[in-house]
Amino acid sequence: MMEEARVLTVVKKIMNNRDKVTNVINHGGGDYWFLYDNKHKWFLRKRGPGFDLRLYNKGDYDYEQLSKREDYDELEYSEFCTSDIRDPEHLPTIKNLYNVIKYKDRDFDEDFTDILSDGN
Repeated sequence: MMEEARVLTVVKKIMNNRDKVTNVINHGGGDYWFLYDNKHKWFLRKRGPGFDLRLYNKGDYDYEQLSKREDYDELEYSEFCTSDIRDPEHLPTIKNLYNVIKYKDRDFDEDFTDILSDGN
């Protein structure tokens, strides 16, 4: 189990540096894999009204192979679930990360950045 305050700080950093989020893979059913800074392997799952966030940092897993596995639950990882959040005001933080990842998967993020940088 990951510590709540640290997880939320990391999530905010990821969202503030979304250009470092790459290789988003839609695993289906509201599940996404993504890399942060080309080395940190993350998995984000929408589960009902909540979310599970996993960091696969315990092994030397190849990202492409990891993202294609069906038995990834059996591998070592660190996990944080929104059901573990004690302060309900923090729930939108994980939801916002989920939306960032979803938009990157659909290439909205690149389009939005292009539109906003237009200068008009």
